[in-house]
Amino acid sequence: MDFFIDELNTKNWQKARKLILERHYQNALDLLEPLVKLSFHPELWIDYAQVLFMEKQLEKSLTVTKMILKNHPMFLKAHTLQAHILYKKGYYKEALKIYRLIISKKTDDVSLIINAAYCLCQLDQFEDALYFFEQSEPMIDNPPGAWLLNYGMALLFSKKPQQALPYFMQALSFFPQDSQLLFHLGLSFDLLGQLSQAIFYYKESLRYNSLLLRAHHNLAILLYRQGDYELAAVHLRFIVTHDQNNTIAATLLAAHEGTM
Repeated sequence: MDFFIDELNTKNWQKARKLILERHYQNALDLLEPLVKLSFHPELWIDYAQVLFMEKQLEKSLTVTKMILKNHPMFLKAHTLQAHILYKKGYYKEALKIYRLIISKKTDDVSLIINAAYCLCQLDQFEDALYFFEQSEPMIDNPPGAWLLNYGMALLFSKKPQQALPYFMQALSFFPQDSQLLFHLGLSFDLLGQLSQAIFYYKESLRYNSLLLRAHHNLAILLYRQGDYELAAVHLRFIVTHDQNNTIAATLLAAHEGTM
């Protein structure tokens, strides 16, 4: 990285890289912006694009990344960053296409494999996501919470609730108050016929998000099946109050109150 004739510019780039490692992104950006005006070098520009990404300047980061790829179409770092930006912007199909391309060249890059799995989860292609989760599992010593949560979701929605449970349980140590995680734990137990556990986790999900109508609905159904009609009706009334188009809840409530 000594391509600058001016020693000061070279030192400023070195300082910027140190700041990036220390996560002082705005300070690094202040040093990099004048440097990219002096020279077009892929490593310098990718540092610049990455800092823009970390500072949530996604459009500008994407523009810089495209400029790099126009001049260096095989530069994998730029392809990777482009995929990350597209994922952040919600363009999951486009991001997945790039991740697949890079994985074909870097088959042992676990972060890319995981990102491909996440894209597929966002696209509701859960069975396809399982392929990448299974690939990544032997490569991870200490699974992060997001990986555990998404793997559990992929298993649950691939009709494998029993296999999903241990991943959800591990994810709970990272996200103990995550209402969606608690709801999907309840759903897993519900599908397995373990109703007391399902009721417990549905109630836990509502502790942290009282407006989670799916939890109210599933809880009402289970309570109704157990003969606890009054408590079931409480949840049904809540649903009808907040979602007047929920005909199932309205019908069950009307049946309970004898108005049908």
